[in-house]
Amino acid sequence: MRDPTDLTYCMDSSAFIDMERAAKHVPGLWEAVGDLADRGRLIMHKEVQGECMNEENEAWFDAHHGIVKSFSPELGEAMAQLQADLTTDGQFMVDPSSNRDKADPWVVALAMAENMRQRDLFGPAEVVVVAHEKATGTKKGKVRIPDACVRYGIRCISLRDLLENEGLRLGRA
Repeated sequence: MRDPTDLTYCMDSSAFIDMERAAKHVPGLWEAVGDLADRGRLIMHKEVQGECMNEENEAWFDAHHGIVKSFSPELGEAMAQLQADLTTDGQFMVDPSSNRDKADPWVVALAMAENMRQRDLFGPAEVVVVAHEKATGTKKGKVRIPDACVRYGIRCISLRDLLENEGLRLGRA
C-alpha cells in the first residue's frame, strides 16, 4: 500500500456531512482533518464548500481556506474531458432538474487535474476522492462520483478509510 503521506484527499460534500455527523461522537475529528488541511493534504472545489457551508462549520472553513480550489486551466481541461466523455456515453453527473450534487463533476475534475499536476511535480503522489457514495456501475444516465473515478483510475474512499489511512485513532465522547 502507498505511504499515506503521499496522498492528498479531494473532499466531496458528502464527506463533510459525514464529518458533521461523526464529530458529535468523535472528539477531535475536525482538528485531525484540519491538520491534514494545514499540511496541504486536503483539497476541495469551491462548489463543495458552497454545498457544505453552514453556521456550525463556517469557522473551520475560514481557518482552512487554503484548501478551497477554484478555476485553473488544468481544472478546465479536466472538466471538459469529463463532460465530453460522459456525454459521449450518454451519462451525466448533475441532473439539471435538481439542486443537488452540483459539485460532483467538479470533485472528479479537481482530482483529475491535481493528479496530473502532482505527478508532473512529485512523481508518485496521488489525489484520492473522499465521498460517502458507492459505485453503481451505471452505464447510461446519472453516474455517481465513484463511477466517474473508476473511469479515470482515481481511488474513491470513505471518510472512515481516510481516518484509517492516516492512522487516526480519535477518542469517544
